[in-house]
Amino acid sequence: MKRIFTSVLVLMTVLMINTNVNAQNIAFLNPDTTATLNGSADVLETIYDLLMENTASDSLTVNWNLVTQDIPLKPDGTDAWRIQICDEVLCHLNPSGSSQIPPNYVYDWHYQVFHDNNLGTGTGILTVENAADASDVTVVTVDITVEEVVSIEATAIQHFTVYPNPTTDILNVEFEANHGVSQIAIFSTNGQMVYDAAVDVNSTKDQFDIQHLNTGFYQVVFTSADGKVLMNHRIEKF
Repeated sequence: MKRIFTSVLVLMTVLMINTNVNAQNIAFLNPDTTATLNGSADVLETIYDLLMENTASDSLTVNWNLVTQDIPLKPDGTDAWRIQICDEVLCHLNPSGSSQIPPNYVYDWHYQVFHDNNLGTGTGILTVENAADASDVTVVTVDITVEEVVSIEATAIQHFTVYPNPTTDILNVEFEANHGVSQIAIFSTNGQMVYDAAVDVNSTKDQFDIQHLNTGFYQVVFTSADGKVLMNHRIEKF
């Protein structure tokens, strides 16, 4: 009897382990998304709020892979856009990799689209898989349109000054009133975000200390509270 009870207990334990492993822990909250980007002014834009929930009580390592489809082509036949994925730590040059997701957490992935003012449509498909369970997988598909957008708002937000450029340590930014900018992010030439800071939407002047950055060229991107890219500017750091 004791041997039978032990065998049943072991079987129940194995079943419980298998049930936990096969649980669906990760899922994108909005798996089908569209994004319209401004091809009139910006060469780099970020698509925010690709939210993925982890319902597990433990942190998870996930493997991810980004596939692009139907990207506009240059005259030489190469892709006119470059799309890369950003997790909450950094932006990745490679189309595949792994990330750590905290327990009971809604994780925010981003797409960075380097379109260089090439108009058209394309699709980015991000697949995220639980490294411990290949059946625990989720996919988000983003249909992207880059079009010429001309509006009063788009014209108004062009009035800003960034100086000195080149700079060695302090970057000054002057905005016009009601600029709507709430965040500044600075990206290296390989697309990695190396600096970010909040911007006072009620202020028309701000300073940012970037002396820790390596020498080279950077893209400064200004966004609104809802994640919309309002303007960007290229700087050189001495």
